[in-house]
Amino acid sequence: MFDLENAISQWKKALAANPGLEDGHRAELETCLRDEVADLVRLGTSPKEAFWRVSKEMGSPDEMGYEFFKVYAKSRFGPPSWERARFAPDLLWNCLKIALRKIKRQKGYSVINIAGLAVGLACCTLMMLWVRHEKSFDRFHANSDSIYRVIKKTSPNGKMMLDARTPYPLGPAIRGKVPEVLDFCRYQGFEKHRLKYGEKMIALTNNFGTADPSFFEMFSFPFVQGDPKTALVESHSIVLIESLARTLFGEEPPIGKVLNYVGWPGDWKVTGVIKDIPENSHLKFDCVVPIKDIAPGKHIEENDWKPLFFYSYVQLAPNTSAASAAPNIAAVLNENIPDLKDEIILQPLMDVHLRSNFQWDLDNYAQGSRSTLTIFILAAVGVLLLAMINFMNLSTARSANRAKEVGLRKISGARRSEVIGQYLRESVLLAFLGLILALILVCLGLPFFNKLAGMSIAFSGLFNPLLILGLAAMTLLTGLVAGSYPAFFLSAFQPSRVLKGGAVSGSRGQAILRKTLVVLQFALTLFFVMGTAVVGRQLKFVREKNLGIDTHNVVALLAYPADYQAFKNALLANPNVLNVTRSDPPQMEQRGISGVTWEGKNPGDESQFFPVTVDADYLETFRVGLAEGRFFSSERPADSIDALVLNETAVRAMSLNSPVGKRVTIENQPYTVIGVVKDFHQSSLHRPIEPMILRTREEAWQMCARISPANVRETIRFMEETKKKFSQDPDSNIPIEFLDDRIDGFYVAERKVEAVLGLFTGIALFTACLGLLGLASFLAEKRTKEIGIRKVLGAPVLELIWLQTREFSKWILVSGFVASPAAYYAAGQWLRGFAYHIKLGIGIFLAAIFAILIVALLAVGFQPVRAARANAAESLRYE
Repeated sequence: MFDLENAISQWKKALAANPGLEDGHRAELETCLRDEVADLVRLGTSPKEAFWRVSKEMGSPDEMGYEFFKVYAKSRFGPPSWERARFAPDLLWNCLKIALRKIKRQKGYSVINIAGLAVGLACCTLMMLWVRHEKSFDRFHANSDSIYRVIKKTSPNGKMMLDARTPYPLGPAIRGKVPEVLDFCRYQGFEKHRLKYGEKMIALTNNFGTADPSFFEMFSFPFVQGDPKTALVESHSIVLIESLARTLFGEEPPIGKVLNYVGWPGDWKVTGVIKDIPENSHLKFDCVVPIKDIAPGKHIEENDWKPLFFYSYVQLAPNTSAASAAPNIAAVLNENIPDLKDEIILQPLMDVHLRSNFQWDLDNYAQGSRSTLTIFILAAVGVLLLAMINFMNLSTARSANRAKEVGLRKISGARRSEVIGQYLRESVLLAFLGLILALILVCLGLPFFNKLAGMSIAFSGLFNPLLILGLAAMTLLTGLVAGSYPAFFLSAFQPSRVLKGGAVSGSRGQAILRKTLVVLQFALTLFFVMGTAVVGRQLKFVREKNLGIDTHNVVALLAYPADYQAFKNALLANPNVLNVTRSDPPQMEQRGISGVTWEGKNPGDESQFFPVTVDADYLETFRVGLAEGRFFSSERPADSIDALVLNETAVRAMSLNSPVGKRVTIENQPYTVIGVVKDFHQSSLHRPIEPMILRTREEAWQMCARISPANVRETIRFMEETKKKFSQDPDSNIPIEFLDDRIDGFYVAERKVEAVLGLFTGIALFTACLGLLGLASFLAEKRTKEIGIRKVLGAPVLELIWLQTREFSKWILVSGFVASPAAYYAAGQWLRGFAYHIKLGIGIFLAAIFAILIVALLAVGFQPVRAARANAAESLRYE
């Protein structure tokens, strides 16, 4: 019996021995042989006869050379690729026309693909703009590559801690002792202070900065007037930003003008004016004064190594490294503090914005988070991936409709590589059409995104050559990746089988791929939904958690009254003002103190304590519980001199069994513990409750008042008017602030994550449902006759609907099992940033799966309903 495959195998061996043909030529000749033999067999010719006739027509394999292949292939397939390359413009224009006709003919399919790609590309474009903005922080300084911030790594009580502050004398001490250090600078900002010029008083919007004279030489803040080398050399000199100088002096020249810094003695002479601080600077201030006029004697002594208030920066010499400089700086630190074995880490200036998860990093304006940025980048890439999956899924699903087109192309002489090229070009064209729509979406949606994310990104930022190139490359890659599988799949069709109505090969593999892609698509969407749900639940938890301190209906105000007691009495005269206290309200971050000693303290203990200024009305105003002893009393004047109150965490940190009556020394000032308050949260839930020291101080300038929930607007208006009457600064524009709003502000970054992740989740769900809609439409079209037959046989409408939707339901349930473990892990990692957080249970994940299932079925439900309710006669006539 004749064995066709064996005959072809022998023919291939003879062809392989021909040195005049390349592998690609041999493959095409074999394909041609198989196609022509198969055609003759279908017409009734025996396999043996068919093989003999075709092989004879083609000639002997060992005689086929390059010229034979060129002539024969041209007669069979048209001009070869090396000839067609001469007509590349015509070829490209032809491909473009075909692609545009296809888009016009399949409007719904094309809209779904282009819209999906546009949304994905828009998300990625926004992320590119955001990443560019976040990465630009502090790069405008000329010395940015050589400036480092000094971070102290310590281990109080065996627990490792990174502190962004260093002792005041460290900077001068390393001069000359650490050869790698070219220069140093210390900096600290003080919040909510005022400047006075004549009768004009200005409340500062940003920090009142203090720095060494080298500050403006190390950091490139452009001077409008003055000399950066000498601006901070003289005592009581001050450098202003341009907008503040304009507010204080108008059109008058500011250099040489004398100001009064309210709360600090002496006059301050303006020695320089700089441009307003850029938004991409981690240092944000309105003015800067010499550090020597603020620090020594006011907070600390010149050679006191214990208190930690200031941030130190060093500029390294050329050809030196941070790795070699850090141990030398640590040696100087440990040499001056007995029993200390701390390490030093030098943080690059350009890492300060995104990589600063340190304790007490207060002077870090608009501090970003690398992990948050990574979450958003992955979310944007995920949305783009969803759009690409849509494209691949719909293209492979509709491939049968294009099978005859592929067959005709091959019969007309097109090679497989040319078919692949055609469909890749179509895919890339769709991607670039999507890019155009994406840019329109970005332009329209950028203001909303800025508001949502708390950013100020400009659309003009896109007109950067690198960004444009990156965007074009990303779009090209998207088109190639999204169209790759459909192109290779479509190009593999056998023309003879397709044109004679045979089944398209690979349909089973195609169905498996389609299911896999849908599962992957909804797994990504569920991951977004679950992440958004966890963030929302955590934010609800922090809003509703009992903080141990009642801040509801409590307001904070800055009044600077000349007579505090008279001001307080005037406020309390209003029955809606229930309590008034001069004290520190809850803060996002507090400046801790380390110069605290007590009986039995371990010499190596570097525990930080948080000072909270209070008065006798603090407990009643904030409704904080007293655990032991007593609180401050206005009837005991001595309490303001030598008494303090600890919280329960501070008692544990000091290991005091009976704290009341014990002596505690703070910065060489002894105090007596008179009581212990129950633990309460003074800062965000990211951190555990800190050890607190409560003291009374006459110079306290922050006030808090508990008001009645009735007539809130009238009460606030009354307090504003009363503040103006008693304030030394009646023109102060610092508003009265509700403490609940301040506490809510502790979680700005988390709300940003919730908002942006929620936006991306909505987009992902829209994209996934869009693709599912296209797929449902296609599958309903494919089963038109089946549905008609079932309806004729008496199948009810609900059964027909379930028949079409149960497969989608299974896919979504499977995607839930795929997404849940990844979402659980990611949510657990994110929640680790909170000292207090929700417990992750299975309920939140099941609810997300159920919600997605309902939304998906609603999105595609009308297609099965329409197919089930269609006229059976029309269905059976369908082709």
